[in-house]
Amino acid sequence: MGQILPEMGPGLDGVKAPPEGYKKGKHGGAVMGSHGLEMPAFTAQLTTPFPPVGTPVVFDKLLYNGGHNYNPDTGVFTCEIPGIYYFAYHIHCKGANVWVALFRNNDPVMYTYDEYKKSFLDQASGSAVLPLQPGDTVFPHERNEFQGKQLFTMASRAGPRAAGTDGSDFQHREKVASHYQMSVALKSEIRKLNIVHVLIWVLVAAQVTVSQLNLVSHDVVASPYQWEYPYLLSILPSIFSFMALPRNNISYLVIAMISAGLFCIAPLIYGGMEMFPVAQQLYRHGKAYRFIFGFSAVSVMYLVMVIAVQVHAWQIYYSKKLLDAWFTSTQEKKKK
Repeated sequence: MGQILPEMGPGLDGVKAPPEGYKKGKHGGAVMGSHGLEMPAFTAQLTTPFPPVGTPVVFDKLLYNGGHNYNPDTGVFTCEIPGIYYFAYHIHCKGANVWVALFRNNDPVMYTYDEYKKSFLDQASGSAVLPLQPGDTVFPHERNEFQGKQLFTMASRAGPRAAGTDGSDFQHREKVASHYQMSVALKSEIRKLNIVHVLIWVLVAAQVTVSQLNLVSHDVVASPYQWEYPYLLSILPSIFSFMALPRNNISYLVIAMISAGLFCIAPLIYGGMEMFPVAQQLYRHGKAYRFIFGFSAVSVMYLVMVIAVQVHAWQIYYSKKLLDAWFTSTQEKKKK
């Protein structure tokens, strides 16, 4: 599982190296190259779950580290011997989604994504064959076993190589299932909409609070309309939505959709009817009797309502599409 192959594979020029290029170490141990160095191969495990995001995952428990090219303190493999290398990692996913990228010299070369489903223990893996030169680094971002080994030596940048390549044009990608891609995109949109809704809610709550506590004169900030009081409950759907996204909780997302209709859409419809006579009077006669910082209160609140209706409509729409993606993923796992 991390041992160098006993014979050299074909170089980039297509010539197979002689068998004397490798020899066994003492006591039948590690395979040694003709240069007297132990050939690179390693296997390491992660002992702590949920590593930090955005930094190399440090697989701190070494099972084997031939050549000592893997650093268990930084989680980075550094190439010393040019060649073609094979890397693989394995993931257990429980309690949170996982998205792992394998990097070469700070550039991602492949991705593995797995989406957590409640009551499921998922496993995922990824592997890549990469040409490396001395000084190149390879490391994964995010998570539970990581291993690598050299398959065969390749020509250096200054030496012979296959025609038409410099050894750096190898690409490896792992395709992510379409419903997983959709789930990630929809979650991002829903989070943005939830944040916008929270800002709207804060504005409405601020007006209600200022009015109830008489913090400023009603000539400066008008007393709230009746629809604003039940609209304060609209924070509940966004809370359930935020809670549903990290662990793909279908129940919470369904509650968020239903409560959005009750506590978001219904108060806005009532508010539109409540303020219509006031808006009609303002349009016909140009007279306003309630103000918010010098602006007509009915105009300000209608603007808030127009934005809020669009936000809540998109929230419900994206939530429904996200539920469909989650159901698709669940059905596929049941088939397996």
